[in-house]
Amino acid sequence: MFVLSQAVISVFAFTVLLNVFYFDPTQSAETLTNFTSCNECTNNTCYTQNNNSCIILADNSTYSCLMCNSTLVNGDTQFYSLHDCYGACMNKSKCTCDGACYVCAIHSDPTQMVCSMPTQMVNTTCIPAPYVPPKNTSSKNSPTSG
Repeated sequence: MFVLSQAVISVFAFTVLLNVFYFDPTQSAETLTNFTSCNECTNNTCYTQNNNSCIILADNSTYSCLMCNSTLVNGDTQFYSLHDCYGACMNKSKCTCDGACYVCAIHSDPTQMVCSMPTQMVNTTCIPAPYVPPKNTSSKNSPTSG
């Protein structure tokens, strides 16, 4: 009986540790910097210097500066639009929506990705408009492998 109870405790502890340290590399890696006002977002360097978009989140009261121009930990590359992904990904069938960005999912499992594209953005005068992805600012000339 004592051996069985120690086994249960060990399995329980192992399960807790798995949940604490679990990292899913397919989760979207877009960068969202949240602001409580439009002016905070449009005055931030993310918008003014880095030319990213200030989007309005689903709650209609939170503004975020969206950045999709990064490379994920596993080497996959993300893009603002499907068109940009198609232009850089050798295997166009690997382009998929992940969060608020598109990813050339060479190393990721696209079935684990959830698309939640922004619907509204604001300009410097804080007038809401339909979201339009920024033009591809990537300086990469060679297509992503795959």
